[in-house]
Amino acid sequence: MRCEPLYNIRKNMSRITLIILMQCINTLIFAQNINCQKAIEYEKDENFEKAVREYTSCIKKNETDFRLYNHRGKCYSLLGNQQLAYLDFVKADSLHPDVEAVNNNIGISLELQEKYNEANLYYDKAIRINDQYTEAYFNKGRTYEKMNLPDSAEFYYLKVVEINPKDKGVQIVLAMLYESLGRFDSAIVMQTNAIKLDSNDADLYYFRAIDYDTLQKYDQAIQDYNTFLDKTKDHYDYQALCKRGKAKEFSGDMQSALTDYSKAISGSKKPVAAYVSRYQLYLKLNEADKACDDYKMILKLDKDLAAGLENSNCK
Repeated sequence: MRCEPLYNIRKNMSRITLIILMQCINTLIFAQNINCQKAIEYEKDENFEKAVREYTSCIKKNETDFRLYNHRGKCYSLLGNQQLAYLDFVKADSLHPDVEAVNNNIGISLELQEKYNEANLYYDKAIRINDQYTEAYFNKGRTYEKMNLPDSAEFYYLKVVEINPKDKGVQIVLAMLYESLGRFDSAIVMQTNAIKLDSNDADLYYFRAIDYDTLQKYDQAIQDYNTFLDKTKDHYDYQALCKRGKAKEFSGDMQSALTDYSKAISGSKKPVAAYVSRYQLYLKLNEADKACDDYKMILKLDKDLAAGLENSNCK
């Protein structure tokens, strides 16, 4: 049985980044019948300091329940104390050997201490216990990324896809890995897989559009920017409008590009990048007066940037 997801994918318009939210603990197994309900409630409410105190009190009454150590270890980890977390996870393993989630947790606590080789030993042990345990494969992939071994990282991420093709998160992580390696076609394949799994996730279209842009596949990029902006029409998005405008410009649709730059300008408090793009496009179109008007706005917003753009037509 799978444990709770270790990672939550936090999306922002500069990058998809991964942040650790919780240790991989199967609450369905570990929380059942634990005689420490107050601690469990504190843990659910993310009040980890109080949870640690309650688990400690419960451990004094029952020193042989491995689940109590495992839960307290998770709380220590989320409080940033990886050494105490490690000791609790190891204690849980000594009381109840061969639980894949516990070994996975030991690996995480070591990984967070940058002890990557040691962490992988425990991820390997979790996999030996349960060769369908995707969390350990994923964690090995992430650890190899940190060790700058992208081929090994790719291998273990793909194992997760093999075992669970419906795992959207690992598809996104693989796309990010491929982007870092300059393998944008492969990144697009993974993003497309993720979109098939969740077509309502607007950000997936946005990041695939950026990769299409990189490959100069502007028609596909524009289509994805259109989908993203349609799905987020209740929220103004400056960067997406600028990027779609640039893709339209490169594809030869100059007037539509100008429209996007103008929309970006109208909705932003400091739209200097959109002004620059529109200024440069006006110059291409030999519309000197409009270009100079935009140059004056750039000068007002960012004098240093304007200095690099200055030309004889705008005084």
